Amino acid sequence: MVRTEELPTAVASSGDHFVVVSAGAPPRFMTVQELLRAFGVGEGSELHDTFVEMDPPLRSALQFAEILGRGIHVEVAVCLLYYLRGFGRVQSGLRYGSACSGVDMFACAVAEVTGGEFSYEFASEMDPALREVLVATWSNQGLTSSRVFSDAASKAATGCTRDVDLWFFSPPCGAYSRRNHSRSREAQV
Repeated sequence: MVRTEELPTAVASSGDHFVVVSAGAPPRFMTVQELLRAFGVGEGSELHDTFVEMDPPLRSALQFAEILGRGIHVEVAVCLLYYLRGFGRVQSGLRYGSACSGVDMFACAVAEVTGGEFSYEFASEMDPALREVLVATWSNQGLTSSRVFSDAASKAATGCTRDVDLWFFSPPCGAYSRRNHSRSREAQV
């Protein structure tokens, strides 16, 4: 399917890719920087800088599209956070934590809405390479490797006594996806 007006929502399937087709040029996959822009990760943001400065790169652009497809689009998160801000729930200086974090594009939105004035108290992510990305990206907000857990349900993670004002949980949703052809009603309830 070719789209010329908008970029459809990405999904975390290794079979889905974004291809750029330009007149007079062969088709090509989107670059990491193009993917970051497509997901609302702006130039100069913490996550953008981490990925651009990584040498060697964490993953190929195709694998990177899959990683981003598992996250929430930054601008969607920004809208949600401004909505919550209207109720006094999101303010500069908030304490933030996440579970099933991925590369944590939601934290990018927190940084945008708070002007970077927040502390990142803890995270959890199963992928060791993505745990390294979390620490590299958010260490200036206080996140340390000792507070990035490999399992959100582990004793270490559940025993973390750091209070937060905002906690974001983004578990894998493949079991509920319309693209999961083996799903059942029982598995989704």
